[in-house]
Amino acid sequence: MNLVAKEYIAVQGETYDPNALTRPGVLILSEFTGAAQELYNAYIVNPYNCKEVACTIRKCLDLDPKEKLQMNLNMRARVRYCDADYWAKNFLRDLRTELTGDTCKPCRVSSIVPPFLPSAPGKKILFLDYDGTLVPIASAPHLARPSRRLLQILTGLSKRTDLDVVIVSGRASEFIDQHLGSFSKPNGNFTFSAEHGYLIRKPGQPWELFKKELIIDWKPKILPYLELYSKTTPGSFIEEKSSGFVWHYRLSDLELGRKNSTDLVGQLSEFVNNLPIEIHHGKKIVEVSSIEINKGQIIKNFLHSNQYSASVCIGDDITDETMFRLPFPDLVKIKIGEGDTSACYRWPKYERVLEFLEQIK
Repeated sequence: MNLVAKEYIAVQGETYDPNALTRPGVLILSEFTGAAQELYNAYIVNPYNCKEVACTIRKCLDLDPKEKLQMNLNMRARVRYCDADYWAKNFLRDLRTELTGDTCKPCRVSSIVPPFLPSAPGKKILFLDYDGTLVPIASAPHLARPSRRLLQILTGLSKRTDLDVVIVSGRASEFIDQHLGSFSKPNGNFTFSAEHGYLIRKPGQPWELFKKELIIDWKPKILPYLELYSKTTPGSFIEEKSSGFVWHYRLSDLELGRKNSTDLVGQLSEFVNNLPIEIHHGKKIVEVSSIEINKGQIIKNFLHSNQYSASVCIGDDITDETMFRLPFPDLVKIKIGEGDTSACYRWPKYERVLEFLEQIK
C-alpha cells in the first residue's frame, strides 16, 4: 500500500490544463500506513470511521484543481528525492556505522588549510554554522554576539575574491542583520541563511524565501505543547521563528530539563507524524521546524550551481547533519564537539574553527 501511494504521486503531472481529459487527483491515506508519515499533503483518515472517510472524499471532490496540483507537487518532490537509491545508501551508511563505530576522525587544523589559502588555485567556499561553531553556546540567544576576534577574521575573509562564505545559521534574520549585516555588500562574497534555510540573503540583496511554497500552518497546533512545558519547566522559554519554534531549557535545572525535554520530544513525535515537520533535540533545546527546508539544501544548491576547487562545511549540532550527509566526495565535513555524526572529521571546540579561519583569511 505504501508503494502504490508513492507511485501515484510520482506520476502526477506538473501542470494543470482545464481542457485535458485528466485532472489532478487527491491522495487519501489510512493513518495506519507508513506512507502517512512521509506524504504530508495527503488527507489522513481512520479507515474504520466511515463518516470521516465520506466527508474527506466529499472535501477532496470540491477542491480546486490548482490546489490539488500544488499538494501533489510538494509530495512528488519528496518522493523523487527520497527514492530507493536514497534509502539504500542511508541504510548501508547506518549499518556501517553500527558495525565499525564512530568513523569521524580528529584532525589537525593545518591539514585542512592548504586548499583554502589565497595562493591555492580555483574558487573556494566555506559553509559555516553560527552557534557553537563561530561563537560559543550562550545561555540565551541574544547573548551569542560575535566576538571582536571573529569580526576581524570575517573582515579579512570579506576581502578575498577567490572565496565564497556562506553562514548557514539557525538564527533569525533580524539577529544576522544586526550583528553581521555589514558583510552583506553588493559584489561581496558573503551569503547568509537564516532559520536553517528558510530565508537566504545573497550579497547586497534583501532577504528572500529559499522555498516559495512552504507549509507552516502547523505552527498553531504545536505551540500549546511548548507553552505547557515552558510553564512546568522553570527557566525555560520559547523562541518563535518564521518557520518554527525552539524551546530552550539551558537555564533550567539539569535533571528536570533533561527529563521534560525527552517527554516533550516523545509527545510531539506521537502528535506530528502526519505533519510536514522535523523535531531536533539539540544542545539543551528542542526545535520544531519544517521538513521541507534544511541546511543541506542550501549547500546542495551552491555546489550544483557553481564549480569550486575546495569546499568545507562546519557545524556542531544535529541540524548540521543535513550538511554532513550530502553525497559530495570533495566536500570536507567537520563536526565540532562530541556526538554521533556523519561528518568526516572532528574538532573539539569552536576555537579550532577560528584558528582555521585566521590561517586562511
